[in-house]
Amino acid sequence: MAINQTHVHPHYTLPGVMHYLQTEFTKNERDRITWELERSEMKARIAELEGENRDLKHQLNQMKPKSVSAEGEREVKSVSDSLLKSKLAVQENVKEIIYLLKSPNTVNQLESLNSKDAGAHLHELEKLNVNTPIDDDVGANGMDILNNALLDKPKQDSPRVSSPTEVKSLFSTTSKRESSETVSKIQSDLQKVDLISSFGDLVALYDADSRSLEIHQVDPNLKSKSVTKISIGKDCNILKFLWVSSSKFFIVDNSLHLKLYSISSASLISDLNLLQDSKNPFSLDDIINIDFKNKWLLIAGNNKPQIKIWELGNIDATEDVPINIKEVYGIEHDNEYDDNNDSAEILDCIFGITEKSLILLSSNPYQLTIYDFEGKPLQKIDLKVDTILSGKPDEECYHLFLDEKTSKLLIQLSNERLLVYSFDKKKIVLKEQLTPSSTLPIQLNLNDSIISISYNNGDFEFRNLENLKPLIDEFIVTNINPPGNEEPVLFSSNLTVDSIPVLITVNKNNEVLLHKIKLIDAGRKE
Repeated sequence: MAINQTHVHPHYTLPGVMHYLQTEFTKNERDRITWELERSEMKARIAELEGENRDLKHQLNQMKPKSVSAEGEREVKSVSDSLLKSKLAVQENVKEIIYLLKSPNTVNQLESLNSKDAGAHLHELEKLNVNTPIDDDVGANGMDILNNALLDKPKQDSPRVSSPTEVKSLFSTTSKRESSETVSKIQSDLQKVDLISSFGDLVALYDADSRSLEIHQVDPNLKSKSVTKISIGKDCNILKFLWVSSSKFFIVDNSLHLKLYSISSASLISDLNLLQDSKNPFSLDDIINIDFKNKWLLIAGNNKPQIKIWELGNIDATEDVPINIKEVYGIEHDNEYDDNNDSAEILDCIFGITEKSLILLSSNPYQLTIYDFEGKPLQKIDLKVDTILSGKPDEECYHLFLDEKTSKLLIQLSNERLLVYSFDKKKIVLKEQLTPSSTLPIQLNLNDSIISISYNNGDFEFRNLENLKPLIDEFIVTNINPPGNEEPVLFSSNLTVDSIPVLITVNKNNEVLLHKIKLIDAGRKE
């Protein structure tokens, strides 16, 4: 008896295939440029360390080991330690160069996208531990050659030496309270701080009452100095603060003017009315998010619902020249209705991974929609979650955070639920339910795959985007809010000083505090 068999074929669409190819091409180009830059930096660093090594060897040859005094012996030991430190530093840099010079197996990468262990093959740079010996034959040979060149002796096996140059993780799972050595204060002349924003080692503070803004620079010892002070204007109130570079920044004010400021001259460079030619102006109460990336500015509103994108000219100019609007894009979200006649509401909207794309989070049901700038949906992703609301509707938080390095999207739903969507695996890979300390919104921030979570009682938690596991057990900042204050905690976690993440908070005395997440204890061996 014949049996009818149906063959199930995957359903491909041209927009989906084009989006996938564009995503992969963008990611490969980004990785290639990063590898080239890192390779050049490592080569320069090796040349510098080899020169230092030659100088130290010359100093050793000039010394007389048999006729040195006790003080001379200490000098020889100091030079030897410096030589050993230089050798180990060169070893670690050579390991990274060997890794970067290896050609990736493209076929295996593409096959891994459809495998269950795809995450194990993607973004393997984090697996490179600079204190772990490399078992690869190429890496081992490179280390042996370098050891022989530095020590001027034949190739031989030697035990691994522990040295102060060991690089330890900035975060650990050990329970540790912050110490006074990890806290510093920014000396500000502002009566109160209503906004904190950071970029590199720069911190911006804003007082909404006096319309005054201060820029401070923080050094590796958490000592800060005032760079400039700028008066925004009496009739201006900042809706969004956006960094352009270390020398310029934007503000979007309450009249929806885009203003570009120069930090070096502490002056206004240009002032653009974003809605001067708009037929459907935004209502301030309906604005959901304002985002900026490269030369694009996005404002998403829920009154239509609609999204507007401005392409800005002269944004890359090194001089203080005015910017202009080259083109404006308008997108209206497909306002579908479900069986209960509830409209699909825009919850958040940010720029996507690829050029000229954006990611929109909507409700009824919860789903992600990826649009191009022409308003054409490229992909729809049903999150397939039922969220249990813990607070009042006006206290719910919905936010999107994109980590381009790992191609992952962090989604905050209804305040306390976290989801992680992987663009590589094309699915939700992680879910987590936070335990709120109150019904007030839980604030999130994402910086270099590190999730900063702020609770209303002053607790701060840090989690890894890869697995949503805590990076430290608990980090408590005392005296954040006075008793009875129901204001969300004001903080920023995008400050990086000497490659160390720094948390910025404002306490109940209006003091701006800097907190190193974890000090590197170079002398202690884990």
